[in-house]
Amino acid sequence: MSRVAISKIGDNLKEAILNCFEPFGTIRNFIPSSSEGKIFLKINGVHYTPFSYTDPDLINGLIELFRNICSNDIFIIENCTSGNFTRLVLHIAGITEVIKKWNSKGVHLIYMDEEPPCTVKLGKDQYEVEIPQIIHDELIKNRLKNVYISLPKLKAHWSTKITLGIKLQLGFLYDQSKAIRHDIYHKQRLVDILELIYPDFCLVDGKVGVARGPTPPARIIDEYIHTYGILFGGTDVVAVDAIGGKLLGFKNLEVETTKIAHERKLGCGDINQIEIVGNENLDAYIKQIPYLFKYEFPKEVKLVEGADKICFDGCQGLTLVALETLYLELGIEKSFSIIYGAGFKKQDLENLKEPILLIGPCAVEDIGTYLRSKYQNIIEVNTCGTLGAYIDAIMETFGVNPFAFVPINPVESMLLYLMAKTKGLKALLPSIPSLDVIIQTITGQTKQIPDSLIQDPEFIEVLEILSMNDDVKIRSTLAPLVCELLIKRNFHASVKILLRSLDDSSEKVVLATLKAMRPLSESSVSRSDPLFEKLKELKLSKDPKLLRIIEKNFPFL
Repeated sequence: MSRVAISKIGDNLKEAILNCFEPFGTIRNFIPSSSEGKIFLKINGVHYTPFSYTDPDLINGLIELFRNICSNDIFIIENCTSGNFTRLVLHIAGITEVIKKWNSKGVHLIYMDEEPPCTVKLGKDQYEVEIPQIIHDELIKNRLKNVYISLPKLKAHWSTKITLGIKLQLGFLYDQSKAIRHDIYHKQRLVDILELIYPDFCLVDGKVGVARGPTPPARIIDEYIHTYGILFGGTDVVAVDAIGGKLLGFKNLEVETTKIAHERKLGCGDINQIEIVGNENLDAYIKQIPYLFKYEFPKEVKLVEGADKICFDGCQGLTLVALETLYLELGIEKSFSIIYGAGFKKQDLENLKEPILLIGPCAVEDIGTYLRSKYQNIIEVNTCGTLGAYIDAIMETFGVNPFAFVPINPVESMLLYLMAKTKGLKALLPSIPSLDVIIQTITGQTKQIPDSLIQDPEFIEVLEILSMNDDVKIRSTLAPLVCELLIKRNFHASVKILLRSLDDSSEKVVLATLKAMRPLSESSVSRSDPLFEKLKELKLSKDPKLLRIIEKNFPFL
């Protein structure tokens, strides 16, 4: 019989964590057998809205418990929902800050949407998806050497009814692969992932339960949150999901992902065959939590659905949940039309409100030509199951700047994007300016960059990578930024980057750097600084353009 442990959190979070591991041989049973083995903690960081993510205190508590009994490297891994990027989500959620305090003690944060990809095959059809190379190497190829613990949040979900241990693993796929079979096969696909990568332990953050998930609108969040005050977990992730489904108010095997996994014998999803371990009465915690979205949209939006090819888990549901979330978050009233599906009657397409969002390849193929002949303002999204693309189209219609939408200073969010993109970001995001435009935008506003980012070694690494970028435009726009950081934020790592820029093979970059350095002659930067020694060296080059700029801006040389 499968077992699931339940523990009230109370005043001692770490004790509650240990109580969940105790029936399975204590937490020591989940240390790799070799000192070279690694511990992977897959958290829930789907979005930065409050209560959408695994509680940072739970993450910190589990890290501390492991660090007290072993020295194995610990990797915190996540890949957020489509239409966003993980570095931003975890920064806003406070998770990055928690984890980086442990960096010197062998704890590493992996933004999976920035990692190199590799291809794996799923399901009986062996369809291909892309996952991070590190996941393939450590949790598939070398699975027996390492320990993998999942840390989902107790949440209802508009599509899958619940999002717990099974659903959490969709984060292993990149955005492009998340869209594959995200229609009538979505729930089976989640179990396909479980067949490939199975956690050693699933520990659920049940401090609160979230209705209509996965991301409650922050503006009206109180009506989405239900207090539970518990943790629960076990080695059978299917059984853990079954208990989570019961806690959220679902009947036995009503949740499709649990039922499919149970039928494939990946675990026990039948409540009647699961032993509850612990001093807590499970029935006392059961609540009826709404899971479907509220169907609250701008009053002047016209929804047009085809007679067939409607996929609730695909274009229909993803579009509507994106529309509702943005509407409830922003409160923006707009007049426009949304069309998806196929099999339309011509009378359904008369007097549509523009702009018209034509969503999905079924609709584009069926009526795209006709609509283009009849209307002027059409936004086509010719992809299936691509949430990020649907969010982009709705944001464009709402007239929302993606950086202005984020609940932190836009300069801070742009800098995080710059870092993520430089490190290999592959997420499908709303339309965002090019890197050189972002660099130019940040320049002049560096006082708004938090000290935590300025002092982050990764920030220095990213600037150095940018200074060697193949694009001359990026290299030439970087100099004003690093000069400003040197003057206004005493960022001495700028010196190394500026010296590299002055040695650049492109005259455009060298000239741009010299012009950007003009304020240095009037700053507190010492004139014996290596930068001024480099200028003296350039002055001897006899290049007339360089000489004019140096003599004009640095006459003391």
